[in-house]
Order: sequence, then structure tokens, then C-alpha cells
Amino acid sequence: MESEVRNLSLRTGITVPCLVQGSAEARPLLLLHAWGESQRSFDRLLPLLAGFRVYVPDLRGQGAADKPEDGYSLAEQAEDAAAIPDAVSVERAFVLGSSSGGYVAQQLAAAYPGRVAGLVLVGSPLSLRGRPPFADEVEGLTSRTWSATASGCRRTPGSASWTACVRPRRPPRPEPFMRPR
Repeated sequence: MESEVRNLSLRTGITVPCLVQGSAEARPLLLLHAWGESQRSFDRLLPLLAGFRVYVPDLRGQGAADKPEDGYSLAEQAEDAAAIPDAVSVERAFVLGSSSGGYVAQQLAAAYPGRVAGLVLVGSPLSLRGRPPFADEVEGLTSRTWSATASGCRRTPGSASWTACVRPRRPPRPEPFMRPR
């Protein structure tokens, strides 16, 4: 599958590298990565997207994109995302946002509904509103369960003796599945 990296000068005043892959006649798909990532975070997904013309930019401040001192609000990030299809002469695209890239994708869809053909959120909340009230409870249960298993506590979860034997703590961070080339 043919692909190239283009340096796009966006109307927002920054330049971003953007991987372009697939037939020019295929349906356009814009992939938005998480904060602290780059277009490389989609390397394993790209071979599965043969039916699309895929646009994968490094977002402002990430990867090889320009890193200005400002312009990092959600609205400004969405403005950058809206400027990417403009820079490649695409009127409307499907948008996939991964993790915090999902926030940008949602803001893009809210600000420019006519420009977004469809929205896919991967590992991203379904709302731009604050954290749901039950999230702290779920996180607490998850960290206690991990702690109980790791410390050898075999009491009934939720019981007073179980709660007494566990210390809330986070599980170890998994190793990244993608390594720099």
C-alpha cells in the first residue's frame, strides 16, 4: 500500500507531518493519537485500513509537529484537527480518536459536525464532561483487587477483613507494545 509523509502547513499557523496512505478515491479517515504519542502509535492498525485514505498527523506539540508555547486548549487542538483535512483538500472525513485524541475528535465533531462523516473513539470517554461519579469507585475496586491478589490476600472481596488486608495501590505499568525503530 502506498504511503507518504507530507509536511502540512495548517491555517492555524503550525506545520505538522502527516502520513497519507491509501487510494485517493477511498473514504478519508483521520486518525488522532493520544497526548504524548505520535502518528507511530497507529503503526499496527494501518495495515488493516486498506479501504480508506488514511491521514495520520503528529498533533501540535507531539512527535515531529511544531511545538509552540501555546495553542494546547481542546478548542485549539480541534482547530488544528479541522485544518488537516483542509490542507489535503478533503471536505468530510471519518475521524478516529485514541485516548485523549478522542477528546480532540469529539470537540472536532461538535464544532464542525458537517466535516465529520463518522466518529470512532478508542479507549476514550464518551463525554467531554468531567469524570463520571462512579469512576473513583471503579478505580478503587480495581486497585484493591490488584493489591489483594499481589499481596496474597485471599479473603472475600468487600469484607472488612479483605479491606483491612489490602492497601490501595496501582498495578505496575505495562510495557509499551510499540518500541521506537
